[in-house]
Amino acid sequence: EQVFLRFTFYALRFMLHVGFDKLNPSHVSRITHYALFFTFHKGNRAMNSQSILVIDDDVNFRNSLQFELEDLGHRVQVAGDGNAGMSLFAEHLALDEPFHLVLTDMRMPLAKGQPEDERGGLTVIEHIKTQDPTAIVLVMTAYGTIRNAVGAIQLGAFDYLEKPFAGEELRLRLDKAIAHQQ
Repeated sequence: EQVFLRFTFYALRFMLHVGFDKLNPSHVSRITHYALFFTFHKGNRAMNSQSILVIDDDVNFRNSLQFELEDLGHRVQVAGDGNAGMSLFAEHLALDEPFHLVLTDMRMPLAKGQPEDERGGLTVIEHIKTQDPTAIVLVMTAYGTIRNAVGAIQLGAFDYLEKPFAGEELRLRLDKAIAHQQ
């Protein structure tokens, strides 16, 4: 009974996060996945709460990732394009409150209204690493190629995640990045 209640709680929390009016049949598997993940992995929260910046132009993915990271105990801020993400990063750095980790999409526009392309993500990585060479950047993409991965790593990205990725894979990569940082 307690497991059912926890599952229901997380399913409803996710649906509220997305918005009931925006739900469609394709969300059912995602809702089930997240609810199951949080029901059985709630005890595996990150020991240290990290400040994380998520930069992704896909609002549904960005919100889902924010929800998942917050439920793992992290403090999360989001940006919908490269310029917004770079500005948010610079603001926090100037306030001496830098983000511990940055998760950025590879293929996204630099500004709203511009077309998507991988230069958006590469520009973000280069800009962040120029401002703070110690910043940990994880790159996410649905268009994974060896060329993109090599380009991101050469610019200083710590790791590369291919979308879609499971919550457990994300948690493992975050743990690895956090351990590297300390």
